[in-house]
Amino acid sequence: MPKTLLEAYLSDPSHKVPYRLDSALNNDIRQVDKDLRKRAEMMKVEDFSAFDVLCNREGCLTRVGDGHDDLIAWDYGHLTLAGSIYLMNAIRDPFFPPSLD
Repeated sequence: MPKTLLEAYLSDPSHKVPYRLDSALNNDIRQVDKDLRKRAEMMKVEDFSAFDVLCNREGCLTRVGDGHDDLIAWDYGHLTLAGSIYLMNAIRDPFFPPSLD
């Protein structure tokens, strides 16, 4: 991830780290995500997709802000603190809805 982002940064005339990248994504991940979703449905268990949270038609999220600590991943599969917080906040409510006290 850092190498890919550095290449994107250097190739951008404005020298900005992109918020999303659609290159360098291993397409096998998309298929694994679909397979896991099918298996969860068959087993009648709830499923969440980190892929759906982090990726869309524009590409996969690379950062959550403009700070030096805002990159979301260290490499192909390890989230940074910022990436972990972003993902957990995105999936928290479906699994742990706010109480209606």
